[in-house]
Amino acid sequence: MVENMGQRIRDRRIALELTLDELGKRVGVGASTVRKWETGYIKDMRSDKIQKVADALDVTPAYLMGWDESQSVSVEQVHTNNGLIGQANAPVYINGENTPVQLSKEETELLRIYKELSVRGRMQLLTKAMDLEAAESEK
Repeated sequence: MVENMGQRIRDRRIALELTLDELGKRVGVGASTVRKWETGYIKDMRSDKIQKVADALDVTPAYLMGWDESQSVSVEQVHTNNGLIGQANAPVYINGENTPVQLSKEETELLRIYKELSVRGRMQLLTKAMDLEAAESEK
C-alpha cells in the first residue's frame, strides 16, 4: 500500500507518542484539524503548515509529501574555487594528530555546510552519512 501524507503524519505522530492535541499545539492548530489531515479529509495543506508539521515530527517536508528525498549534486552546486571535485584543499589536524590530513574540495564543502546547519540539521546530516556508510559497507 502506498502511504499518503495523512498516513505518514499519523504513523510518525504515533511513533513519537504524540496525541492529536499535542501535535496540534506544536503546529498551532486544533486536534480536529490534525485528525482531518490524517484521515485525508483535508487534502491540501498550506506549505507553511507542512513545514510546521515536518518540524514537529522531526521529518522533512519532502518525506511528508512522499517525494524522493535523494538528491544529486552537480559540480556547479559545490562552492569551490574552481569546481574540481577531489582536489586537495587544505590541511586539517584530526583528533589531535600531529600529521595533517589533506581535505578534498568536497570534504571542505561538507564541513562548510555542516557549520551552517542547526543542531537538528547537523543530526540529520550525520544520520544520513552513517546510513550511506552502512550501505557502502554492505556492498
